[in-house]
Amino acid sequence: MEEMFKKFSMTPEMLEQRNEAEAQLKFLAEKDHDYSTTRTEKKKMEEEQEEEDQQVDLKRPHLANLNQDPQLSRKVKYSIDKEETRVGKRGISPPNDIEIGGMGIRKVHAIIQKR
Repeated sequence: MEEMFKKFSMTPEMLEQRNEAEAQLKFLAEKDHDYSTTRTEKKKMEEEQEEEDQQVDLKRPHLANLNQDPQLSRKVKYSIDKEETRVGKRGISPPNDIEIGGMGIRKVHAIIQKR
């Protein structure tokens, strides 16, 4: 029974292996943290760039999306700054000014004219 309670002693090799493993774990934890931080910062910068790209003068004619979920409504805005703005399906030639997807969307779904 006393043998069970004897202190466990580590050989120098075991101690070196443990120290290496701890150093690797620390390195991986720091690398993962740096990666997560970089990824979060990159995503934030991309979102800010999208917002800048979608800056629409709300005092001028524009369209905004509507959604059943109020948090998703008015997130996408389009300026109506041409005499004629074509709205329709993506990937056609010539391309529409505002491209939308979904069932029932025609190649040219609508034409908005300024008067």
